[in-house]
Amino acid sequence: MQTTGWTGLSYNGDTSGVLGQSKRMEALTVSVDGTYDLSVEYKTHVQTYGWESGWKKDGEISGSYGESKRVEALMMRLTGLDADRFDIYYCVHVQKLGWMDWAKNGEMAGTSGLSLRIEGIRIKIVPKGADAPAKLGSISSPSCSAKLSATFTKNSNGASLSASIYDSGLTGSLKYRFYNLGDGWTSYTADGNVLTASKGAERVEMELTGQLSDYFDIYYRTKVENLGWTGWSKNGQTSGSYYYSYQITAMQYKLVPKNEAAPGSTEQRTYQRFESEAQYKMFEKAQGYYTTNGWLILVSKSDHLVGIFYGSEGNYEVKKFYTCTVGASSSETIEGDFRIGIRMRYFDHENCRLFYATQISGNYLFHSVLYYQDEEPERVMDGRVGMNLSNGCVRLKLEDAKYIYDTIPKNTRVLIYK
Repeated sequence: MQTTGWTGLSYNGDTSGVLGQSKRMEALTVSVDGTYDLSVEYKTHVQTYGWESGWKKDGEISGSYGESKRVEALMMRLTGLDADRFDIYYCVHVQKLGWMDWAKNGEMAGTSGLSLRIEGIRIKIVPKGADAPAKLGSISSPSCSAKLSATFTKNSNGASLSASIYDSGLTGSLKYRFYNLGDGWTSYTADGNVLTASKGAERVEMELTGQLSDYFDIYYRTKVENLGWTGWSKNGQTSGSYYYSYQITAMQYKLVPKNEAAPGSTEQRTYQRFESEAQYKMFEKAQGYYTTNGWLILVSKSDHLVGIFYGSEGNYEVKKFYTCTVGASSSETIEGDFRIGIRMRYFDHENCRLFYATQISGNYLFHSVLYYQDEEPERVMDGRVGMNLSNGCVRLKLEDAKYIYDTIPKNTRVLIYK
């Protein structure tokens, strides 16, 4: 064991190793004694080297010695004239995972490709066909090398996707959803079930849950009609296109050990259609921010642009882009990081009335362009947007101010910048 050297001998189901101290197993020896004609063979999967080329036997050292390399997995089997009368069971205690289930007779125990060390081991020989020893931990498999099965279909009736994780032994599953063309996002479908988009899939997201998400990344990319293949998305990111009304015609997917390299380029994860370079730049800027409720508003003073987004960091979609008026040079709109506060259906300023006011900070608000002081917003006094002429508030067309007033939750993050 790392730093502690060789442990004493452990026998027939006892634990060998050093638990609770974050020590790696670097090598082991195994032997069989007694009156039966039995020998034991074993091999290890070692950090950077992989599986040993051949089997070690009866007390020979397996692993690496003096190289500070961790053992990540192992196999064992019995030989000899009496080998057919017994089963050899073995289980390992793995970094972060704890005790895995029992393997037997040459099966793999441990992990491969996850860079996790074995910290302890138990070995037991039982009569052939006898019950396995009692499970020690929560992992229901002797090894972790999860596999992905997925099928995407595009036809005249839309699109469908069925995907599942198997042979993992880890808790958790895979979930996925489509953006149904013209209808918005479907609900998430659980591992193994068929997801459909009746009008065609415009975008897709796939995500792992539970222990699977701790030790694996799910990568996927899409082929969009008229545009071609996107770059690789992962772990809930969106793949497909925005605002083209083009359908996904094919998909590729791959399960990868956590934090290993993507299967290919992650550039151009989605195809975006925007009306201006300013909209595109704002969309890209939004991806770098975190929010607690999914909503995010950006205001570019220099572009006279308000962008409203929903999603999560690195994975926002555009809800609205609005042209706005901001403060004149003598009364500039504030800049910084703010949170949505109170709201008022209208308020009066001098001889005008402003409708659908939503607080940004203090007296700085989103609100409508200027109206005469009627009960309803029927007579526009000054409807200009796309300029620098307000007293510091962000002016919007009436319907745009109403959307923020009606839709955006309190405490939503607002970023204002040049």
